[in-house]
Amino acid sequence: MQETSQLKVDFNVPEEYIEYLRIGSTVDVVVDKRGIGENPRIPARIIAIEPQVDVSSRNIMVRAMMSKNDAASPGSFAKVYLRLGEMRHSIQIPTNSIIPEAKSKKVIVVKNGKAEKIDVETGIRQSSMVEITSGIEVGDTIVVSGVLFARPGRPVEIRDVIDPESIIEASL
Repeated sequence: MQETSQLKVDFNVPEEYIEYLRIGSTVDVVVDKRGIGENPRIPARIIAIEPQVDVSSRNIMVRAMMSKNDAASPGSFAKVYLRLGEMRHSIQIPTNSIIPEAKSKKVIVVKNGKAEKIDVETGIRQSSMVEITSGIEVGDTIVVSGVLFARPGRPVEIRDVIDPESIIEASL
C-alpha cells in the first residue's frame, strides 16, 4: 500500500549548501513527465535533514513533503531546486587559476606589472569556476593561463584580458 495524499521526496545536497537547509523551508520539485507539456514546479516543505554528512559523497540526505499532484506518483524521478533566497553575488574565477599547496590555495595576482602569490579561501566549486570567499577583491587581475610559469616578484606580460563582468560578478 502506498500513501498518495502526501508524497515524500528524498534527495541529496552537497555539504556546501547546508546553510540553505532549514526544517520548514521550501524547495521546488519538478517531476519529469516527458511529453506532457511544461513540467510545473511543485513546492515541498523540508521535514528532515540527516545530521551527518556522508563521508564518501560529502552529501547530506534531506526529506521534503509535498501534497499530491497529478504529475507526481510514488517512485517518480524528480529534480529538486533549492530556494537560495536573494541572489548571492560573489567572485568566481576559473578553477585552473587555483594553485593547490599543502595547507592552502593560492592564485597569482598581477600588481604593478609583477606576479604576486596570494592565499585564497574557496567556496562553492563548479566544473569550470570556483567561488573565492576571501583573499582577492573585485577588480584584482589574476593569472588564468601559464599559472605555474609565473614567479613572485617577476614581471608578467598580459596578452589578453577577459571581461571582468563575465567572471567577477557571477551569481550562485
